[in-house]
Amino acid sequence: MEWIRKLHGTIVGLDSAPLIYFVELHPLYLPLVDPFFEAMEFGDIQLVTSTLTLTEVLVHPYKYNNRSLAPAVFQYTAEKP
Repeated sequence: MEWIRKLHGTIVGLDSAPLIYFVELHPLYLPLVDPFFEAMEFGDIQLVTSTLTLTEVLVHPYKYNNRSLAPAVFQYTAEKP
């Protein structure tokens, strides 16, 4: 994807929506955000976000008592520098 290549070597501010789509494996939006997170995994881009984003991402898992998704969110975000 051309827009991913344009971000190479940059620091990108991450909002909650793309993270929610990625963590919840949203069937419509995952194909759009997955390359973005792959670029982060490969070190092509760096992401920064806020505690507010993490809070917004965790609303759904806690609201619906999804005991597997909430820890996955914490694990994924905690593993990143």
